[in-house]
Amino acid sequence: MPRAPPHPNGFTRPWSYEQVGLIAIEVLVTVLFCSGMYFDSDKVRVEEPSIAYLAVLMVRLLTYVDLGMHDSSSSSLDFPCISKRKFEDRYCSKCKKMVPGLDHHCSWLNTCVGKSNYGRFLLVVTLGVVLHLVHVGYGAYFSFVVDGGGCWSWYLVLALGATLFGSCTSLISFHIYLLWVGMTTYEWT
Repeated sequence: MPRAPPHPNGFTRPWSYEQVGLIAIEVLVTVLFCSGMYFDSDKVRVEEPSIAYLAVLMVRLLTYVDLGMHDSSSSSLDFPCISKRKFEDRYCSKCKKMVPGLDHHCSWLNTCVGKSNYGRFLLVVTLGVVLHLVHVGYGAYFSFVVDGGGCWSWYLVLALGATLFGSCTSLISFHIYLLWVGMTTYEWT
């Protein structure tokens, strides 16, 4: 039986269910948020926050695409925050390749996170915390303050934003802890 070729990056098929689900939820909450900001712009001035939101959204999107297109088995980058960690080259059975400094295989991004892309991974998660905090803040503001009862779409933005904010916050907190103690995810498990 022929051996399956290595999985070069996160956007190569087969995609994981988690990756497809995450992209669908992120697109849904972003569309609901942007359409709500557009349709409720007559109630409150939203130009400056909208521009800032779109800027953070674009940086996160570009970082996500860069992380997904980056081959984690390629040359590594040095980030000061992760230089004290002892990375070991490991074989990823899902990607079917050796990854320098493999921290974990992220099924949500469908790629390995290792020494060469760990900084990008942290940036994507940190920007996720920021974006979803904005979703929660504006969702609550438009649901309870401006509309006094709100529109169903703002309640959905609030619920999804709170869920994703909690997930991203716990994930970044866990990785900050791992950086603090100098461990990788594989060493922790």
